Formats: sequence, C-alpha cells, structure tokens
Amino acid sequence: MSKGPTTPPTKESEDSAMSFLGKLVKPPLTELGQILADRVRLFRYKNQVKILEKAKAYAEKKGIDVKEIPVKILVPYLENSSLEDDDYLQDKWAILLANMADSTSNLQNQVFPYILGQISKSEFQGIHLLARQEKELIYDEEEYYRLQEKDSRTSVEDQENYLKLAQKLAFYNQNGFELDLETFESENLVRLGLMRRLPPPMRINLRNSKRVRVVQSEDTPNYRISELGNFFIQACSEKEKDNT
Repeated sequence: MSKGPTTPPTKESEDSAMSFLGKLVKPPLTELGQILADRVRLFRYKNQVKILEKAKAYAEKKGIDVKEIPVKILVPYLENSSLEDDDYLQDKWAILLANMADSTSNLQNQVFPYILGQISKSEFQGIHLLARQEKELIYDEEEYYRLQEKDSRTSVEDQENYLKLAQKLAFYNQNGFELDLETFESENLVRLGLMRRLPPPMRINLRNSKRVRVVQSEDTPNYRISELGNFFIQACSEKEKDNT
C-alpha cells in the first residue's frame, strides 16, 4: 500500500527544533551548518582523491587497459567510497574501481560498490578469509579426485593422503568454517548474501540401550561462502600474476 505525501514541518516545529539544537552548540546555527557542510565536503573530496590516486597507481602497476564505466555504476561508487577513511578499505575501493574498469574483465555491477559500502574492515577480512579457506578446499577436492583414480594410489603415502582428504572434505562440507566475528557482523554478511549459515550438525545421543535421540549441536555456527561472496572478493582483490 503506497504512502501519501509526507506532511512538511510547520514553522512552529522548525523553530522548536532549531531552538533545541541551539542549546547543543555554541556557534550560530547558520555558521555551524556551513562549517559542517564545508568539512563534510572536504572530507569526502579528500577521500575521493586518495582512492582515485590509488586506483590509478594499481591500474598502471597491473597494466590494466581501462574502459569506461557506466554512470549508473560510477556515481554510486564515488558517493559511497567518499565516506571511507580507513586505509585498508580505501585500498579495496581503489582495486574495485580499477577491476571494474579493466577491459578484460566482466565485473561492472552496481552491487559491488553497494556491498563494500555496507561492511566494516573486520567483516571484509572475515569474508576474505572464508573465500581463501574455500579456495583451499577446492584444491583439496581436486587432489582427492586425482587420487581417486585407480592408478594414482600406488603407494602407502597416496593411500594415507586420500583418506585424510576424504575425512577433511566430509568434515568441512558438513560443518563449514568458523569465523571469528561478532554475531551482528556475521549476520550482516549473511544479510548481504555473501555467505550462508549452516544448520547445526545433528548429534546422536545414546541415553540408554533402548532409546536413541538425535539432537542438534549447540556449537558455534559455521558458514560457507556464496557465489556472490566469491565474485565480490574477486572484484576487490588484486589480479594474480598469471592474469596480468
């Protein structure tokens, strides 16, 4: 159901609000408003310049052939990135811009700047770690299938490695990976679709010889990265050497 037009504030309500605000600050309100506006503009401008300089340096370092970025992607990018003053995340913003401008990539999407503007440094590091763990698991899976071939397990060492990999893959496919994040941080990453929470594993509780009860574990929740999460980390990561 659509909402009707918002009723504009009355002169009385504006005067009341300004009167209250006047008690909270010493400079005249008009002067304070201009000071704040100027400082915010300067703050955002400095951040934009810093990020653009980093993006230019990264593109030159990687030999990226820059292409145009659609305005509907570039404008929200500039708006969101201008609010970031953390050096670590500014680097990610710079890499994201250069990667989106890379003529050899297909990473131009409005969702990446939106997501990066929605997460903190610790949340980015958490999803980045999860992506790295998932990548290592893929390598283990490839090695597992290689050893699964009959002619590959010709030694005792191969047999032992095959069994270890089988146990490792079974464990992480069922339990996922634990992240050292606050609950609200993990929930934010789930909300953004970067990862999914696995249900608690089922445990068999042998109460006595006649009754068997299956219960859910109360272990710390574990996670698996989503396809969007992988694409996002790829978009914010430096190109690997073999791709340059």
